Amino acid sequence: MDMFFAVGGAALIILSALLLYTTRKIPENRRNTGYLAGLFCLIIGFIALFIGFR
Repeated sequence: MDMFFAVGGAALIILSALLLYTTRKIPENRRNTGYLAGLFCLIIGFIALFIGFR
């Protein structure tokens, strides 16, 4: 079970980095939503890593 959280957390952190990078290429009025989704994904990824390595 801990391996699931560790791998999932790492995948979420990579996904959030890609999401934050690609958010720059979308129209100006939708950027806040992309940044917010990337931030939430990053936070949940760190929480999953914490649970996985605890």
